[in-house]
Order: sequence, then C-alpha cells, then structure tokens
Amino acid sequence: MKITLSILAFLLVATTAESQIYRCTDKNGKTYYSAEPGPNCALLSNSVEQQQAATEQPLPEKQVTDKPDPHYKLLQSENMDASGGIKRTLYHIEVAFATKDADIESILKQAVKDLKRKRVVDALAVHLYLKGTDISYAHADWAPYGEWSRAERGIPASVYETSVTIRSEIRPILRSTKSN
Repeated sequence: MKITLSILAFLLVATTAESQIYRCTDKNGKTYYSAEPGPNCALLSNSVEQQQAATEQPLPEKQVTDKPDPHYKLLQSENMDASGGIKRTLYHIEVAFATKDADIESILKQAVKDLKRKRVVDALAVHLYLKGTDISYAHADWAPYGEWSRAERGIPASVYETSVTIRSEIRPILRSTKSN
C-alpha cells in the first residue's frame, strides 16, 4: 500500500505527538489514513510483522544509485516507557531512495547517534522506511548489548551497543540506475 508524502506530512503536522494515526479502508477497498478512528479503521502498528501481515501487495520498485543519501527524515517518535521507570523511545525515519545495505546501516547508525540526544533513554529503536512505502524493512536498536528487551535503569553506558537489522525478505525491490 502506498501513501503519498503529502498525506503523511499533513497527518503528522495536523496531529500532536500524543495523537494516533489510523489506517482505514473505504467501501471500495481503498486505503486512507486518518487521525480519527472510524469504521474499518485500525491503529497503525509499530510492529514490522504486523505491518507486513496487514499488506499483501508487493512493494514498489525503487531506484538504487551509486551515491548514498546520508539524509533521513524523522516521521514520528513514540515514548514507550515501561514499568520500573525504564525509558524507551521508538523513532520512525524515511529515506528518499533505496541504497545499498552498507549505506542503510550507516544511515541508521547516524540516526541513532542524532536521536539519542533528544531524550535520555534506557533504549532507543529506529525503524527505517523507504519513501512511498509503509513497511519498515530495516531497524536499529541502541540498548544494553544491542537488545531492546535488556533495557533497565542504571545500566552502565559501556555495555550499550547499536545493532542493525535489514530484513531482505520485505525490502523493496531494487533496480540499479548504473549504466553497464
């Protein structure tokens, strides 16, 4: 399912950080997004597995270029604090076009470096989307030993690592623009 950047930008600007976005289906089966729940609407999920299950359409074909774009756009952030005072934040970012795995890893690590300055946390996750898609195919966790689930209060900074996962089975189909 594709969403246009203008619709997503409108929803993100029109809603506050605490509000939620819903994926809805009209009577003709077309998908649209709303800040208000309604019939045939579901709260957008942050789970890659749930997002993957929600769509059965193939992902769009995107271009790969020789020059990586180190820039990303922050789409959304969510505080996912847990009991015991554990502070976690989940960020959603997008890149303008598909790049090689090494470039995606570099972009995610830079995003972690940038975003961990926004809020003191015990764990941070960054989900990466390709512009024009709604499935995160790569993510990074900055947490003790690189594992989101091991976040606790008072863990020394020396055990924090950034782990990156690129899910090739749901990665958008890539096509090279490089001439042969």
